[in-house]
Amino acid sequence: MAARMSDGAAPQRADDEAGLDKVDRFVLIFLRESTLWPILIVIVGHIVVFIAPVLLLATRDRRPSAMAMTVVLGWLSFSLVRFDRKRSGKLAQLSALALVVWMLAIATAVVAHWTGIF
Repeated sequence: MAARMSDGAAPQRADDEAGLDKVDRFVLIFLRESTLWPILIVIVGHIVVFIAPVLLLATRDRRPSAMAMTVVLGWLSFSLVRFDRKRSGKLAQLSALALVVWMLAIATAVVAHWTGIF
């Protein structure tokens, strides 16, 4: 027990493994199981519908709160990609999911701007 307490890396590894297990059980299951893809599509759609107006408000209206939220969302996405790279050693499923969400959000914002919906 004394060796465990003296090693500062052991608790960090346990936290990392717990985080990886949570990601595998609660996030990646939606990517692996094709029967859960409709739920994943709905979740991604809700995220896109939140991000697109934020992008429009930040770029078109120059609202400081929307700009701050865009920075926060960008930082969260960057953290997700870093976590994914640390987890698997390369850019994998979580990174691809983040890219898809951002591409759909940008496309939705452009279409909403062009059509005058928002």
